Amino acid sequence: MTDFAKDVKHAIRMQRRVIRKRLQYAVMRNVIPLNATERQITNTSVRVMANSIPKAGTNLLSRLMRLLPGTVDRWTYHVDESLSGLEHQIECGRPGQVITAHLPWTQALADQFNRLDYRTFLMVRDPRDVVVSGVHYVTKMDMGHPLHRYLNSLPDDDARLLAMINPPPADLGIPDVWKNDSFRTFLPWFDEPACMVIRFEDLVGAQGGGSDEAQQQCIRNVAKHMRMDLSDDQLDTITKALFGNKSRTFRKGQIGDWPNHFNDAHKAAYKKQAGDVLIKMGYETGLDW
Repeated sequence: MTDFAKDVKHAIRMQRRVIRKRLQYAVMRNVIPLNATERQITNTSVRVMANSIPKAGTNLLSRLMRLLPGTVDRWTYHVDESLSGLEHQIECGRPGQVITAHLPWTQALADQFNRLDYRTFLMVRDPRDVVVSGVHYVTKMDMGHPLHRYLNSLPDDDARLLAMINPPPADLGIPDVWKNDSFRTFLPWFDEPACMVIRFEDLVGAQGGGSDEAQQQCIRNVAKHMRMDLSDDQLDTITKALFGNKSRTFRKGQIGDWPNHFNDAHKAAYKKQAGDVLIKMGYETGLDW
C-alpha cells in the first residue's frame, strides 16, 4: 500500500471516529428513564465524572461506577476531549449518568464540575505501566488513533516505547492529552478538594497483582464520595464482577509490568522526561530505580 493510500485510509478512520462520537453524544444527552428505578435515580442520585489518565485503567473505573447503586449502566459514555463541545457535554450530564474522559486540569473544568455538583474522580496508575499499555493499544488496537501510523512506522517495540516516553514530533497534530507532558497537566487534580484520586494499584485487586483488602477499601471510599453506603453483600457482588468484565481495550490489567519492557535507555529517558512526576505521584521516592 502506498503512503498516499495509507494517509487516505487513516483519514477515513479518523472521520468515522468523529461521526461515531457525535452520534453517541446526541443519544446520551437525551436518555429516558425506562422504569421506576431509573426514575428514582434521576431524582435522587448524582452526576459522575470518571476522569483518568489515558491507559491508567479507565475501563476498570467505568466498570466500578456502573456497578454501584445510583447509576444507570446504559447511560455511560466517554467524551473525546479533542472534539468541540466539551463544556456542553458536561452541562448535559444527568444524575445517575457516568461520563468518562481524559481531561487535564483547567480551572474552568474544576469550576464547572463544582457548580454542577459532579462527583469527580481521577484514575491514576504508575506512569511507566501506562506507557507500556499505551504502546500496545495505539499500535495494535486503535487503528484510528492519531499516533497509530507514527508508532507503526518505527522499527520495533523498543523504539515505539521510547517514542511514547518522549514527546512526539510537533508536526503530527496530536491532541493535547497525547502530546506527553508526562501527565503534568493532570497533577493539579490532586489538589482539588472535590476530586477523589483513585490508584489503579488499589482498585485492581488480587487478580491484577494488588490485594483484595485494598480493593474493598477503595470501593467503599468511592461509594462514600458518591454519598452512598454499601452493604457487605453489595460490596461482595461488586468485587466479584469488577475485574472479569474485559473491554475491547483490555490487555493485562496487571501491576508492575513495566520492568519487563524497559531497558536502560528507556529508564534513562523516563528519568529525564518525568522522573519528578513519578515522585510527585508517589510511585518513587527518588531516581534510583
